Amino acid sequence: MCKKIFALCLAAIMVCSIFALAGCKGGDTTNTTDATKSTDGGDATVDYSKIKIGFIFLHDDKSTYDLNFMNAAKAAQEKLGLSDDQVIFKYPVDESSACYDAAADLADQGCNIVFADSFGHEPFILQAAKEFPDVQFCHATGTKAHTEKVANFHNAFASIYEGRYLAGVAGFARKNAVYLGNELPAEMLVFSGMTSEQIDLFLAEYRKMGISPIACKAVITPVNIFWDAGNLAEELLKEHHQLHKDPGI
Repeated sequence: MCKKIFALCLAAIMVCSIFALAGCKGGDTTNTTDATKSTDGGDATVDYSKIKIGFIFLHDDKSTYDLNFMNAAKAAQEKLGLSDDQVIFKYPVDESSACYDAAADLADQGCNIVFADSFGHEPFILQAAKEFPDVQFCHATGTKAHTEKVANFHNAFASIYEGRYLAGVAGFARKNAVYLGNELPAEMLVFSGMTSEQIDLFLAEYRKMGISPIACKAVITPVNIFWDAGNLAEELLKEHHQLHKDPGI
């Protein structure tokens, strides 16, 4: 039942994170949201009165990145009909042992679902997940859930290609040009103008065909769209070495 509730909450938060526009008031390190209770959201078979959700944010609401997560959390709270005492915000929480302390405190306060929003939070959220196996932990933008195989630890991200499209970044413009820079340090696979489902399908078929794996893969973003091929390859290779010890598509 807890995993079902977790999945419903995650879905609501990830969907709302793209469209959340309402403001969020700053406050103490630990805060509760003030969204109104709704009766038309969620799953009628789930008893939402028995859940408590904790959120860990890297910055306060002056950071637009964190503000989007805060707004999404509030929208999910309203949609699922959760009361204010069922939702706890913790911010700002550094990418350090402070993140583990925040996660452990949320678990001790009775939260059975904990979300963290920053890439650097991952090792500390994973540590907390191992210590509190009855609590579901979800980390945004992370990579370790599929390798660590910890049952109550999850990675998630919204369909970021939709946000890029709304921001006017659809992908590369076609150019009849040849790259004349330095030799690239690694082979790259770059996706542009594709949905996450299309990318997953492509990668699945790629594996089936037995083609040699490509370690460096990227999706066009509002940041890397302005890089040249050399810079992109260097950043991808650096990231790959940090996150993986073995190549693979």
